[in-house]
Amino acid sequence: KPFDPAFRVLFNSYYQGVGEQHPRAQRGLITRPDLARVLAYRAAVDERMAQLLQAPLPASALAVVELGLLHEQQHQVLILTEVLQAADGARVVALSSVGHVRSDVIWDDPHYTTRTYDKWEAYGQAKSANALFALGVDLLGRDVGVRAFSVHPGGIFTPLQRHLPEEEMVALGWKAPDGSIPPMVQAMFKTPEQGASTTVWAATSPKLAGKGGVYCEDCDVAKLATADSQRWEHARPWIADDEKAEKLWAMSEAMLADA
Repeated sequence: KPFDPAFRVLFNSYYQGVGEQHPRAQRGLITRPDLARVLAYRAAVDERMAQLLQAPLPASALAVVELGLLHEQQHQVLILTEVLQAADGARVVALSSVGHVRSDVIWDDPHYTTRTYDKWEAYGQAKSANALFALGVDLLGRDVGVRAFSVHPGGIFTPLQRHLPEEEMVALGWKAPDGSIPPMVQAMFKTPEQGASTTVWAATSPKLAGKGGVYCEDCDVAKLATADSQRWEHARPWIADDEKAEKLWAMSEAMLADA
């Protein structure tokens, strides 16, 4: 049973095989549900997915679930747009990383269909994409009072490192061969609380009033990198490129449409 029959048209701007479409060019002109309705919709989706996933799914159903989850994310973005506009000064903060220095988005093969997969390059392009997403949101939202920022929280030792082999962390210089953390590394890494500070600053600081689309680090707007920049600081030019942000937005929409 549909949560709300009207949602079937409200959120369908891509798919011709599922019924009536709302014209894609007019998505920004519709009146979307209020916040209470959005939250009720999300709760209903969560409850139904929890029930569905209680038992193992056959392969034929997994593809449908994957499509549904991807499309559900698009639904949430669509209904979030008007909530942000109504906030009168909303900010979107996307977590990027200094890892963006490793790679721009590999525009001709982002999914490694023709190249050998490299996890650190892939991480780099993902972090560049995070920053370009924030820039793209800002380009689209600034005229209606929605600004966006990307953030490098800093190097932080958390349980995330458990996914890296010990020898790799030694090779990266994060740990000594005996498993201890060298004093120089301890001085460079942040606590989780310190790592969260730039995110909170980007979301709340009055110093960012009237600004947006920028990459932030250490509770400040990062400088644009030069030849003299260290690898752990500053924003590389490719994450500050409006054309690339628009290109990523178009590529992301195409991926969702083909999902």
